[in-house]
Amino acid sequence: MEAARHGAVGALLVHTSESASYPWQVVVSSNRGEAFALPPEGEPRLAFQGWIAREAVGRLFQMAGRDFAAEEAVAKDTRAKGAKGLPLGVTASLDMKVKRERIASANVIGILPGTDPGLKSEAVLYTAHHDHFGQRVPPVAGERNVYTGALDNASGCAVVLTIARAAAASPPRRSVIVAFVTAEEQGLLGSRHFARHPPLPTGRIAVDINLDGINNKGRTSDLGVIGLGKSSVDDVIRSLAAAQGRSVHGDPFPDRGAFYRSDSFELAQVGVPGARIGGGPHFIGRPEGWGKEQQEHYERHDYHQPSDAYPPSPEAWDLSGAVEDAQLQLLLGLRIGNAPKMPVWTKGDEFEKFRLAAAGDPGPVPRRPFPAAVVEPESAPVDGEVPEKVIDTVRADLGKRTGAKPGAMRVVRAEAVMFGDGSLGCGRPGQSYTQAIVPGYRVVLALEGREYDYRVASRGSLILCDLGPQSK
Repeated sequence: MEAARHGAVGALLVHTSESASYPWQVVVSSNRGEAFALPPEGEPRLAFQGWIAREAVGRLFQMAGRDFAAEEAVAKDTRAKGAKGLPLGVTASLDMKVKRERIASANVIGILPGTDPGLKSEAVLYTAHHDHFGQRVPPVAGERNVYTGALDNASGCAVVLTIARAAAASPPRRSVIVAFVTAEEQGLLGSRHFARHPPLPTGRIAVDINLDGINNKGRTSDLGVIGLGKSSVDDVIRSLAAAQGRSVHGDPFPDRGAFYRSDSFELAQVGVPGARIGGGPHFIGRPEGWGKEQQEHYERHDYHQPSDAYPPSPEAWDLSGAVEDAQLQLLLGLRIGNAPKMPVWTKGDEFEKFRLAAAGDPGPVPRRPFPAAVVEPESAPVDGEVPEKVIDTVRADLGKRTGAKPGAMRVVRAEAVMFGDGSLGCGRPGQSYTQAIVPGYRVVLALEGREYDYRVASRGSLILCDLGPQSK
C-alpha cells in the first residue's frame, strides 16, 4: 500500500530471513491458494505484488549489469537521500490464470457495557485474529495437512475469551469491546476494516490490547512490550509488571518490526494506542539465551506450518507464564477502563496526530447505544462451587437489613468468580480500589419482588451492590 501511495504500479518485496524474521518456507506456506483483499475504498492499489528471494534479486540485477549489494548499500546509507529509481532494462512475461470472486468473512465483536453513565460511551478494546491458512495444497501423504494455528492464534483467541469472561464479573466504568478479527494473515485486513468501520468513533477507544500468540514455555522474570515508549499505556504496564515482580523492556527482537506487522498497527493509524505484551525472553530456571533459542526454533519449524498444533500431551505446554501475562492483560484493561482519562500518545510520536484529529472530532455517541447488562433468568441454578456458609452469610446480612427471614429469600444466582479489583465489581464514584484479581463469589437473592446483588471476597469482605430489577 505504501508503494502504491508513492505511485508504483507493482512491487516485489525482497526476502531475507533476517529482515522478515522467518525463513523462505514461511513465505511459501503463507502464499499458497487464495489471496484476499478488502474491497477498494478509493485508496491506490498495486496491479502486481509479491515476494522475491534475495538470491533471485541478485541474479536479476546481474542480468542488467548491476550489483544489487552495491545498490542496496546506497539505499541504506543514512547520509544519502535514499535510493533512486533506475531502469534495469529487464522484462518478464507471465501468464497466470486468476479467478476473482467476492467472499464474505467476519470480524466477531462483543461489547460489555461500562458501568459509568458518563464513560460507557468510551471503550477498552481487546483484539485477536481468528484466521489461519486452512489446508495445505497439495496435501502431503502421511503428514498433517491442516494449518490449525494453535499458537498463532487460537491461543490468543482463547485468552481474550477468558479475559472477557473475567471482565463480565466486574465490568469497568468504560465499556469493553472484544474483537476477533479476520484475515490478519492476509495483511491485517480484518483489523483494517475494523479501524475504518468501528462500532464507535475511534476517538472514544482508549487502547487496543492485542493478543497474537501466548507464552507456552513457563514463567518469566521480564515482560516485553511491542511499541514501548509510544504512549502513556507504558506507565500502567510497568506498575502492573512491578506488582508481579517482573521487569519491563521493549521488543526483544526490534529488528523484526513486530509493531508494524500487528493488528495494533491498523488501530494506531486511526489514533488508538496499542498494547501488545509477552513474557520473556528471560525464563525463570532456564539458562541465558534459552528463550531466544525457543523462539527461533518455533519460527524455523512451526511458524505458519501444519506443525503449529496443540500437543498430544498437554504437559508439553507450560502455561504458568501465559497465566501471568493474561492476568496483567486483564488488569491493564480494567485499570484503563476505570481511569478518569484515556491514555495519550507520547508527544511527537508518529501516531499522535491521528489521535489529536480523532479527539478534535470524536463523533457522536453510537446511534445504537450499548445494551444494558443482561440479567440472568430467575431460575439460574446455585453453582456448587459456592460454599453454603457464604450463602448463609449473605442471607443473614439481608435479614439484618430488611428484617426478613431466610426462608423468604430465594437464591437467583450463585457463582464463583474472579473480580478485577477490590471493588468486587461494585465500584463507587470517587473511591479507589486495589488493582488486583480478587477471587470470590456473586450471590443474588430475591425478596418480595426485588433482587439483592451481593459480592463476597474469598477472604470474607461483603458488598451489597445497588438493588437489581424487580423479580418476576
